[in-house]
Amino acid sequence: MDTALAKPVVWVSAPAGAGKTTLVASYLDARGGAALWYRMDERDVDVTFFFSYMQKALKIHKPVESMTLPDLADKNLKNINSFSILYFERLFETLQPPCVLVFDDYQDIPDKSILHEVLSKGLSLLPEGIILK
Repeated sequence: MDTALAKPVVWVSAPAGAGKTTLVASYLDARGGAALWYRMDERDVDVTFFFSYMQKALKIHKPVESMTLPDLADKNLKNINSFSILYFERLFETLQPPCVLVFDDYQDIPDKSILHEVLSKGLSLLPEGIILK
């Protein structure tokens, strides 16, 4: 894991029940690093749900009242790529490196979900010191 985390993005893949989540959680616990953990599920195919729950995950990770990420209103759905860039820019400004951003159970998101494009746009801005798992 030390070698893998030298890269900005790490994909842990194995069959269900193989211990992927346990591996990452125990590694981060042993290393004592900061992590923003987001457990994905079928509701995340709705990007408004994803952005709303990312805000909640951020508040758990860094509970500061003044920290608010952009809100995805219906008007922003027309230009989801621009919104994604703005959202992730603000998210990365908020996170303090070194930090690991974990999207647990990402494999459960259907292939045709727009969320893949949203994450691709946003995570292309990943700054040094913040790692995606």
